[in-house]
Amino acid sequence: MNITRILLYLIPCTFFTSTILAQNCQSPAGLWTSNSGAKLDIRDINPDTGQFTGSFKSPDTLFKDGPHMGTGYVGNVKEPSLPGAEQPASTVSFTVKWPDQSISSWNGYCELKDGTPSITSLWLWVRPEVNKYIEHFNTGYTIFTPYPKNDEKQPGPSSWKQG
Repeated sequence: MNITRILLYLIPCTFFTSTILAQNCQSPAGLWTSNSGAKLDIRDINPDTGQFTGSFKSPDTLFKDGPHMGTGYVGNVKEPSLPGAEQPASTVSFTVKWPDQSISSWNGYCELKDGTPSITSLWLWVRPEVNKYIEHFNTGYTIFTPYPKNDEKQPGPSSWKQG
């Protein structure tokens, strides 16, 4: 078998595999969505450091612009290190700087819930210009799950609806 035949066989298999495998807590690269319609796209995870790049798109009911680029980290623990500990969750952190110079960050963990990978996160949105000092901080929580697949490749930021 010559090298051309091997490459012609391997290239489609590699592409097909990358589009049908769902992201999971040990390998969260891909598109995640929240029940509010927000989208988190995790890309380019460095296997040595866990650092990744990605983007975030707020629900269209909240903000119509975006997606906005960000960076984050994933921390994976393979086995529990404490006697009697439950299976550890992967930690996830992601930060976005918005056009108005405000900053949002999500910090949480990824674990299987009823067989579905879920990222449960607390978020903090810090705004530079407000009427009252207490309005600088807004906080809440979001749960992300893998974007539903329709036997198609997951849409990336370029295909997200622009307002």
